[in-house]
Amino acid sequence: MFRRLFVLEWKAFFRSASLGKGIAMKALLGFFALYFMMIFLSLGLGIHPLLEKYFPGQDPLHIINSYLLVWFAVDLFIRFMMQNLPVMRVKPLLLQEIKRKIIVNYVLIKTLFSFFNLLAFLFFIPFVIVYYTKNQPDLLAILAWLVAVKGVVFSINFLNFIIQRTINSSITSFALVVSLVGGLYLLDHYAIFSLTSLFGTYLDTVLKYPILALIPAVLCVLLYIINVRQLSNLLYLDASLKGKSETVQQLDLDWTNRFGKLAPFLQLDIRLMWRNKRTKATLYMALLFLGYGLIFYPSSKPEGSVMLIFVGIFITGIFVANFGQFVPAWDSSYFPMLMTQNIPFYQYLQSKALLMTLSVVILAILSTPYVYFGYQILFLQLACALYNIGVNIPLILYFGSFNRKRIDLDKSATFNYQGTGAAQWLIIIPFMLGPMLIWGLTSMIWNQQAAVVALALFGVMGLLLRKMLIQRIAACYDEKKHDMLIGFKQSVN
Repeated sequence: MFRRLFVLEWKAFFRSASLGKGIAMKALLGFFALYFMMIFLSLGLGIHPLLEKYFPGQDPLHIINSYLLVWFAVDLFIRFMMQNLPVMRVKPLLLQEIKRKIIVNYVLIKTLFSFFNLLAFLFFIPFVIVYYTKNQPDLLAILAWLVAVKGVVFSINFLNFIIQRTINSSITSFALVVSLVGGLYLLDHYAIFSLTSLFGTYLDTVLKYPILALIPAVLCVLLYIINVRQLSNLLYLDASLKGKSETVQQLDLDWTNRFGKLAPFLQLDIRLMWRNKRTKATLYMALLFLGYGLIFYPSSKPEGSVMLIFVGIFITGIFVANFGQFVPAWDSSYFPMLMTQNIPFYQYLQSKALLMTLSVVILAILSTPYVYFGYQILFLQLACALYNIGVNIPLILYFGSFNRKRIDLDKSATFNYQGTGAAQWLIIIPFMLGPMLIWGLTSMIWNQQAAVVALALFGVMGLLLRKMLIQRIAACYDEKKHDMLIGFKQSVN
């Protein structure tokens, strides 16, 4: 049956209307895959002599064990961001006499041959061969170690899908997962409870007691069974139907009336964020990452590193980045209707800028407890907030004029990359590197206090010039609105 399912997928690919685009994309991805495969293979073959050189007198395998949890944590994070279950058109199959568990098992087994698993083996297997050749350890012990590592790799593969589904179920689950991961990181970072050393000790013990290598294998099987049960329960034609809502949530937005003509747009955006998972996630993310400074501020000098500028811009401007980069794609489902109204783009963009300005002010106020780490940190945060308001908000609105991809607000909030295009990647460069460059150059020429003042002055200048900047940006939107309309009418894949 697995062979038949594979043949069906193969035929669907080659009979697709977008075959040329699909082949070109796979060829490009194949090139990058080959590039990374060669890197990991070279690393696996060459890391043993490097460890001998930089850690003389120590066992290279012991050194690998002591840092391997960091590898797996990064691996899980990358999978978390990039790896999803293989796409398969299951609705036609559900109408046939095919058991749901067969389909689920086929999809899950396919993930064992994923690119991420292959990279891990291209590193670990050559390393084990080189290590065994040079050190001649007990063969059973080294094979047990390799089995344990493979078990962890496959466990991470299946754990990733469980985490994704858990987070997709509610934003509360997302907050709990991130809080748990953040808490474990802080415990390890401040040596309160070191998971890294504990995991390294386990792998060292596997070399002495090979039977312990079965622990990750058992964990992998359990995670596989959990995935099978969860996916089987979701694999119904009516799984996406929602029950009738018994309650209606109302928002009191009378306070927005003080903003005059901008009030209707402001109310529309607030309701949009409150009623849709993806937009609501931007709010929760902004509040969640208020604690981002706890990673950097305690261990840094009050004004010592350009990375603190990154942290300040990130904390006070994360909502600007997450929400602003998809303007006007948030309104893509009714953007044609907006264009039929007598609504000037200047007014539309002013409302977006006002909403993002309010977010920066609120986040700056909520981040004032960082004054505990020094008044310099507080001044730096305020300077970053001013820069976000004066410079980054107009900047991100300008890049929004290049948005052409539709966003379906009914889709899941997490791991949803709809609306993401080249503009979303390019905006990262000036958004983050701009203030860091200003601070770095000014601090080299004068001092760090002057650099903070310069950052704030750029923000004030942007505020004074906001009306002119928004007018220029609105003109760009007017020029490109027909391209936006065409792009937003395209179906979402």
